[in-house]
Amino acid sequence: MLPSGRRLAYPQARLEPGRYTTQIVFNDNARGGWSDCRGWHGTFTENAVQAISRDLLAAAIMRLEAANHPVVLHVHDEVVCEVPHSGNADEFLQLMTALPDWAVGLPLAAKVWTRERYAKSTASGADVGYSDNRTGIGDTAGTGCVGANSADANSARGANRPAAG
Repeated sequence: MLPSGRRLAYPQARLEPGRYTTQIVFNDNARGGWSDCRGWHGTFTENAVQAISRDLLAAAIMRLEAANHPVVLHVHDEVVCEVPHSGNADEFLQLMTALPDWAVGLPLAAKVWTRERYAKSTASGADVGYSDNRTGIGDTAGTGCVGANSADANSARGANRPAAG
C-alpha cells in the first residue's frame, strides 16, 4: 500500500528458490506477453518511488485543472499548461509543489520558467514551467529542466502552453 492509499500489484506473486536465496517471482507483461519476472530489492524500491512520484504528479494536475490552468501535456515529472500572459507564476509554483495530506514532510521543490514554445532544457535542477506569456514547463522531480509549452518530455501542441512538473 502506497502512502496515497493506492496499491501496487504484482500479479501471481510467489516465493521460489533462487540461486542463493528465496526470490519473489511475479507475472509481468512489459514485453507484450505475460512472463515470469524475478524481483529484487531494487525493483520494488524503484516501483514504490515511481508510484509515489506519479501520485504527486496526479495530485498537482488536479490542483492545476481546478485552478483553471488547463493541462495540455504531462510526461514523467513534468506538466504543461496553457495560461494567459497575465498568469501568476507564484500561484502556479504553489499549485505544483503543494503536498497532499499523505505526503506532509516530503521534500519537494520546483523552479518556475517560461517560454513561447516547449523545449527540453539541458540545465540540471527541478523546474516548474509557468508562463506569463502563455507558456511554461515544470519538473518537480529535481532531475532536469524543461522548456515552455510542455511537461514531462512530451512536446506541446503548439505555443502558449505552460507546464508544471
